[in-house]
Amino acid sequence: MLEFTSINPKTASCEELESVIKMNCATAAKIRTESEKLRRESLETAGNSRLVRIITDIPIIREEVPVQKEVENDSEFEEEIDFYIQGLERLSEEELRDLNIVCDVLPSRNHEDYNKIMFRITARYLREIKEIMEYLDLEDSMPDDDLQMLRQEVLACKRKMALLKEIRSQKVDKKEDQKEENRLVFVPTASGNIRVFDEIDHLPIDFYSDILLGLKSIKNGTFKKVKRFTDNATVMGISEVKSGQTRVIFDRLGVDTYAIISIILKKGNSPKAYHERLESNIANYRRQEESLKSCLASSEFMKLQSGYEQELYNKLGAITEGEKGLVKTSESAN
Repeated sequence: MLEFTSINPKTASCEELESVIKMNCATAAKIRTESEKLRRESLETAGNSRLVRIITDIPIIREEVPVQKEVENDSEFEEEIDFYIQGLERLSEEELRDLNIVCDVLPSRNHEDYNKIMFRITARYLREIKEIMEYLDLEDSMPDDDLQMLRQEVLACKRKMALLKEIRSQKVDKKEDQKEENRLVFVPTASGNIRVFDEIDHLPIDFYSDILLGLKSIKNGTFKKVKRFTDNATVMGISEVKSGQTRVIFDRLGVDTYAIISIILKKGNSPKAYHERLESNIANYRRQEESLKSCLASSEFMKLQSGYEQELYNKLGAITEGEKGLVKTSESAN
């Protein structure tokens, strides 16, 4: 216990007075140190308690995020998760209030890994909340502005988790489960030609079936081996689906509508040539993006795009067989 020593200055000697003064100065220094420690602890407790009140009402639904078996290629699967999370993050507050729009940037229920993907997205948001809590444990104190920012991040994660839970819990019969296929818009070159027509004319026919698989996955919303680019500002946000050595480059123009930007055979290009061509084709699309979006409400424009789509399938040697999708025909391959 820290206490000051008292002495009667009238009866004490000079040596005794000097000794007591030194002892009391040392005691005062210890009290100041302990007071500062208590003040920091008080601030930390106050700061953390404010965030604890924010977080404690969040349902930690660990039982809803079961450990999933490892997939064959985990890096590709994580790229797929990134694609859907980034799609969610790009939605505005108004769009997040529309479940149809939210569902549009999430995997189709027809996707073979639908439940696994939805659980993994939920787990990512749960992990983000956990990281915020762990960060707070390391901080002695925090300004109110920073606490408010963290509060908004936690609430945003909580809201998206609730949306994911609501979408997963929806009971959908088989007829409703057949999501209407996405619309495809084909990006022209600077000279006005449809780029993908020019590109497939220079690709070996052996790769046509892979191109069809990639296009069909965009069409039906399963997005085969999808990846969203993050390399630099030119390609940021643009995506690709992979099938074999082929890459179909695309971007979301609107609800249920995707721009087909380019088809590239990665095997036949050096990394430098591949990236230069990729960036050039995406830059061409960026210059036309807003113009293409403004045409989406035009029935004539969309009818023209449907014509391009059918022409592309014919060019690739495909036929439509009811709901079976696109099938390569042996006659057209010869």
